Formats: sequence, structure tokens, C-alpha cells
Amino acid sequence: LPQTRGLAPLTMVRRVRLFTMPCPQCRRAHRLIVPIWWLRPQQPSMAISAQAKAADTKIFALAGKVRTTGLIEVPMGITLREIVFDIGGGIPDGGTFKAAQTGGPSGGCIPAEHLDTPMEYESLKKLGSIMGSGGLIVMDIHNERLDEYRHMTMELMFAERNHVCAACVMNGNCELQGSAAAIGMDHVRYDYLHPDLPVDASHDRFVMDHNRCILCTRCVLVCDEIEGAHVWDVMGRGVNSRIISDLNSPWGNSQACTSCGKCVQVCPTGALTPHGSTVAEMEKHHDFLRWILDGREKRQWSYRGTDGENTEDDRGQADPAQDKRAAQTRPAPAERKAAS
Repeated sequence: LPQTRGLAPLTMVRRVRLFTMPCPQCRRAHRLIVPIWWLRPQQPSMAISAQAKAADTKIFALAGKVRTTGLIEVPMGITLREIVFDIGGGIPDGGTFKAAQTGGPSGGCIPAEHLDTPMEYESLKKLGSIMGSGGLIVMDIHNERLDEYRHMTMELMFAERNHVCAACVMNGNCELQGSAAAIGMDHVRYDYLHPDLPVDASHDRFVMDHNRCILCTRCVLVCDEIEGAHVWDVMGRGVNSRIISDLNSPWGNSQACTSCGKCVQVCPTGALTPHGSTVAEMEKHHDFLRWILDGREKRQWSYRGTDGENTEDDRGQADPAQDKRAAQTRPAPAERKAAS
């Protein structure tokens, strides 16, 4: 009987529901009796136990990039991995799971690193998602529509500013250039704007070229959250947006800038570079950022001020000038690797 044993060892029909669905050919409404599969690991000949009957269940509409789609009824607490791979049969054509959207349009996306998350209200709430009406859309890493959006976004980045790779100091080491090559972009379908934006070379050590800026705001975030100086900000709207320093004053006149160079190292393009860099000469390193954050979290540094007291406060927030000195005196990557 389907109430005690389903078509497979993991499936049992617990109830059926009546749906009225329009036929796309005759355009008439037909009534369908759809079984709601109650999926829970069971022995092939085991009847539903009292504990299984008392367990709370939830109906999901499983859709997207899975082999088996449809309405399923599962016990609360089942993991997303079990739903996608055990019940849904996994990703078609050997694809790789990327994310799953729960809760419909008002819900959120659960990435691959949270596949073992229990499907219950509190667990989804911690990830910023909701159970909602039970919608569950599975996505893989290859999606034609998403690929088209990636191409379009990348092409608009190149068309919006003056990204001439052959004359850029970051040629060969540019994240924008590498991302475009990774998705197979070989041309731009949109008209280039060719804006005539200024180059701020007023700083003693660094140069800001707005023509190569993609407005990623990495410099704004690292200067504010890591260095604590908040030199950079965003001015304007839309295509007229621009990164500015100290309320749109020249970078060299900034009294808040500590000349630490964190913004230069995290910049993905040739917008922020040291003075005197030539074509294809610039190579940036992001490892210092993780090194500083790990040092703060583990309280590895014990700087002493003139009064003999530790300059780090109780929250582990170091002074920006100390981070600068630490970054300048940190060992080279090869030395750190040998020491570890």
C-alpha cells in the first residue's frame, strides 16, 4: 500500500490533494489528484511510526535545476542537502549546486556552504531567509540568464569608463580584465561613453585615476572599517557617480589620510596605483588584509605606548597607525610560509 510503502524505499504517500489546472492545449480546466510525497528514511516494509505521525511536516514546491520537481511533504528539520540530492535527485547533467531560494519572492538564497542547514523556521531566519509559502527553487552554477546578465554587467563596466587594457598599469594583473576573460567576454555591444574624468596625483605616494574606477567601493570600505580614517566616499548618482576624498577635496590635501596604502592594494583595477607605475608593472596583494584582521581577532599584537599601557582597547580595535606600521613590517609571503 502507498500508505506504508512507496515506489522507492524513501517515499510514502501520506495524502493527496485536488488541484484545478488549465490545459495549455484545449484551454479547459481539469481536476487533477496529485499525491503529496512524504519523504523520510524508512525501512521498505516499515509502517509509519507514532513518532513519524506526530512529526511536523512542511510542503515544498521543489523546482529549478533538480532532476525531480514537484510538490513534496517533508518533516521539519530535514536538511537542504537531503531535499536537493536525495529527494530531488541532484543537479541534472552533473552540474554543481550554487544556491536555493526559499520563501518565494520575499525569501532569500541559501548558498552551497549552507547545504546542511535544517529546513526549519529558526535555521532559515539565521541565514536571512524564510520558509514562506514553501517555494524552493534550486540553482546551479550554469544558468543561461545569469550568464547573460554577467556579460551585460561586465560590458557596461567597460563601456562606462576608459578601460584600455593595453595602456593600463594593471595589464595582466587586473581583476576586471581577469573576470572578463573568465566569462568569455571578447567584445562590448554597447557604445563607449569615453568620459573625460580627472586624475588626482596630488598625493605624495599614490595616484587616483577616475577613468579606470568601476565604483566597487572597496577603497571606501577598507578605509572606513579597517583603517578607521574614512577618507573615501561616493559622490553623485548613476553614471555621474565618482569616488571622492574628504568632501571632494584633492587627495593630497586630506588631513585624515594616513598614507597606509590599503585602498591601493584592494583596488581591483588601475584606478589607485603608486606614483611612477608603468604599463603592466603594477601587481597588488590582498593577503595583508587577512593578516591584519587575524591579528586583531587573535590579539597577537601588544603595542606599548609611552605610558607603558597596551594601545589596543578591550574590544581588540587597534589604532590605524599601528595597522600601518604592522603592514609595513610584516614578513614577506615566502618568509611567513617558511615560518609556518
